[in-house]
Amino acid sequence: MTGVPLEPRAALGHYDAATDRYTLHAGSGGAVRQKRELATVLGIAPERLRVLAYDVGGNFGTRNRVFVEFGLVLWASRKLGRPVKYTATRSEAFLSDYQGRDLVTKVSLALRKDGRFLAMRATNISNVGARLVSLSPLSKGSGLIPGSYAIPSATLRAVAVYTTTMPTQAYRSSGRPEVTFAIERLIDTAAAQLGIDRIKLRRKNLISADAMPYRNAVGMNYDSGRYEENMDWAMDIADWQGFAQRKREAKKRGKLLGRGLANYVESSIGAPNEQARITVRPKAASTW
Repeated sequence: MTGVPLEPRAALGHYDAATDRYTLHAGSGGAVRQKRELATVLGIAPERLRVLAYDVGGNFGTRNRVFVEFGLVLWASRKLGRPVKYTATRSEAFLSDYQGRDLVTKVSLALRKDGRFLAMRATNISNVGARLVSLSPLSKGSGLIPGSYAIPSATLRAVAVYTTTMPTQAYRSSGRPEVTFAIERLIDTAAAQLGIDRIKLRRKNLISADAMPYRNAVGMNYDSGRYEENMDWAMDIADWQGFAQRKREAKKRGKLLGRGLANYVESSIGAPNEQARITVRPKAASTW
């Protein structure tokens, strides 16, 4: 899964010999992190480098990390004594932009006869590419393997694997869609095997709003959530009850109509590092 932004990735590097400073104009969305990483690559103090990213548009993660060309144009600018620009072709970007996800997962779910979830286990094997750029898809997905469901016990094995592909990086929800698919597919399979309606099985096991804040079986804290209410709302606006009629009408047109349902948990992106703090101290008494 690749991002394919409208603008192929680009970088313009300039080294100013008079000030001994570097400037990078980058088609990216992560100037602060990139400044720190590129300064390390160049072996310089961060204050000797400016990274400027202006009207880049949405990238949803694929442009947030350093690409090798960013460091190369800066190095080449100092070597040649002039600004150096790189712009990827559409084919280059398609083949060598950081990819969205690549996960092999094996999951199991234990249930009581009445359909109550008891435990689950998962082995998630994530391709990180030829070099490591980000473990975000693996880590964020691993923390949410139980999804929206009250599963008392879980065991998880998360493995990162180097391969010959481009590196994988956070893109469009970073690891959550894959593990959501896994647990929801498990539930549909369990409902079919037990002869329980798949919606009723979900209702029985969704985390209740009264349980919030909730700590799932692998240690992730959920601060809030009204999952059953959200599911009901989604089914209502999708006209879940009218599906049978729509399916019959589709069949008359020679079409096969299907439907799926999934409950999804979103997690926030890390914690803020930049802060502003004001400390107010009482003024010392004046001596006259």
